[in-house]
Amino acid sequence: MTKVELGKLPRTKSAEEVPKIFREPDVHNGYRVPHQPMKYYVFSVFQVHNELLNVWTHVLASSYLLYQTLSLTYVVDFFGDPYAWPLLLLCTACCTYPFLSSLAHLLQSHSESIHYTCFLVDYLGISYYGFTSGLIHFYYSAEESYYSVLPSGWLYLIVDIILSWFCCFACGYAKVKYNRPYPYARKMWQLCSVGSLYIWIIFPILQRIYVCRMSSCDDEAIGYHEAEIMWFLLGSVFFAVPYPQKFAPGFFDIIGHSHQLFHIFIPICTHSQIQAEFLDFQNRQDHIKVHFQPTFMNTFGITAILLVVNAATVLWLRSKALVKIAEKKS
Repeated sequence: MTKVELGKLPRTKSAEEVPKIFREPDVHNGYRVPHQPMKYYVFSVFQVHNELLNVWTHVLASSYLLYQTLSLTYVVDFFGDPYAWPLLLLCTACCTYPFLSSLAHLLQSHSESIHYTCFLVDYLGISYYGFTSGLIHFYYSAEESYYSVLPSGWLYLIVDIILSWFCCFACGYAKVKYNRPYPYARKMWQLCSVGSLYIWIIFPILQRIYVCRMSSCDDEAIGYHEAEIMWFLLGSVFFAVPYPQKFAPGFFDIIGHSHQLFHIFIPICTHSQIQAEFLDFQNRQDHIKVHFQPTFMNTFGITAILLVVNAATVLWLRSKALVKIAEKKS
């Protein structure tokens, strides 16, 4: 174990010099040394390595989204107005998921157990964000006709919470089950679970956009909703495909990797989403008060249930990962 001082960090390694679990396809260099003191990985936020932009893109995103949330506190009474609770939950999730992601990318190179733990917690944050997005899309943004098709808010929320949990479980299960180099089956677990959740939670927005464009409505939130979808789909493309690094293995090790582009586009999507939901909250008060009667249970309560179940899932999957690590060493 190397003595660690800020400014005198160990040089980064090539892919062949680190265990397989830390290697990324088509990334040849820039790997941090495993099994070092934890402060090495914290200090590495100031070192050039292949996770640096994955860390900083979401550190900056989380900081900006926190600033955006704090700015809303001047015009929204988050605690005094129960109708603002879904917006508060969304903003909390929007700040949380990039923060957990940046921590995962910062610390994951420490050891196999930390690697698994970091990314399992990362998936919890994604699930939390997806659930709160569905919550607010239903309460604030759905068209009148959507409620005639799905009149029970609890039915929508139950499906939302099941798909959000499944997103956490499926991503974590595939992470623990498969070994590097990962088969495409792992990517399918991720894409199918996240995709099914996204289709469910974005449908009220898609219907709203369609109705608005067909009737040439004047709704300032629609542009932000469209931007939210555009940036999400663009980010999803770079999550799903290994380009541009596949075109030139080793060239995009530090800058330009597809996961870094994904990290940039998704927070832009989130910024647009917060703006859209804030405008819906401001401009659709009559609509919201007809279709949404806020209680602790249908806002904070159901969110807490998801977080508890997700935490239990993460702990269970982590125990499976530790058994896998122990079996490999024996």
